[in-house]
Amino acid sequence: MSRGWRSPIRRSSRGCCRRRGGPGSRPGDGGVRHPSRHPGLDPGPTFFFLADVERTPAVYIVTNTLHGTLYTGVTSNLPGRIYQHRNGSFRGFTAEHGCKRLVWFEVHHSMEEAIVREKRIKRWLRDWKYALIEAENPSWRDLAEDFGFEPLLRTPGAEKR
Repeated sequence: MSRGWRSPIRRSSRGCCRRRGGPGSRPGDGGVRHPSRHPGLDPGPTFFFLADVERTPAVYIVTNTLHGTLYTGVTSNLPGRIYQHRNGSFRGFTAEHGCKRLVWFEVHHSMEEAIVREKRIKRWLRDWKYALIEAENPSWRDLAEDFGFEPLLRTPGAEKR
């Protein structure tokens, strides 16, 4: 391969593989085409928006109550992972402690960046994690509701310390 050769597939700023031009591109999208999409089976722009949201690497913190037990995790599908936490699909720390309330998350361009950030946050002191959450979510509101999840019932001990 010569040094000047460039692949027709390139990575967008969101990390998804995209291809310029071609028969599958839609008018007004700048010639951007998803390489795995069949041109005759175009589901429309909404489908790809949701697919991008669901496949974005993110670091997140879930808790059981206000100032309660915290769990820091990383995923490439935040809505799917929150669904798993809420339904108890995993045995382990979050199921044992009832951590179901999403109180903080941060989106990253690559999974490698997200993993590094998660490992750093896991080493933080508890008070630092509280400060991180309260900087963007001072009321510790369940952010999963923004993804369309039902509100969780209030738990005892949820009053502020």
